Amino acid sequence: MCKVTVALGSFALGICSVLLFGFSGSHTSTIVQSPSSQAKPPQARPDEKVEMKSIVIVRNAIPVVPALPDADLGDMLIHDGPQTLDGLNCSGCKFKNVVFSYGGGPTRLVNCSFEGTIQLTLTGAAANTARTVAYLQAVSKRQGPPPLNPNLPIMRTTIFSSPFTGDLITPFGQPK
Repeated sequence: MCKVTVALGSFALGICSVLLFGFSGSHTSTIVQSPSSQAKPPQARPDEKVEMKSIVIVRNAIPVVPALPDADLGDMLIHDGPQTLDGLNCSGCKFKNVVFSYGGGPTRLVNCSFEGTIQLTLTGAAANTARTVAYLQAVSKRQGPPPLNPNLPIMRTTIFSSPFTGDLITPFGQPK
């Protein structure tokens, strides 16, 4: 009811404005519009953040990535169980037969080794991102998207026949 009242009030005010000012002989527009058809998307240097304007804005829909904790869990052995990747800051850690879960938070694994069966379970923002990437890959190949299981995590498993050492550093939430 409130929206209808506001709409009718705005309409009535518009009619009054036209009657008062519209037929007065001359009027000048004071609004300048930029030619949107000629607008170019912003270009960025590799070290610069670019914010694109959106046609439809949904407030509070973009997940916020918190800062990575300063504590470095160096040279730990984590084995035969679950381990959350979100917020994990580790140098020289060893992971053997681990079930990782990841929701999209900051992660910093430097010079870490992986051995045995490693499973990754994606939830929340991470699962949404993986689904979006899989969809765009399928569409680019003119294929149908993979089947969707709403609100279920995405799971992947890798078996390392020999230890692998490497770095996993997420791009957002890292200390400067």
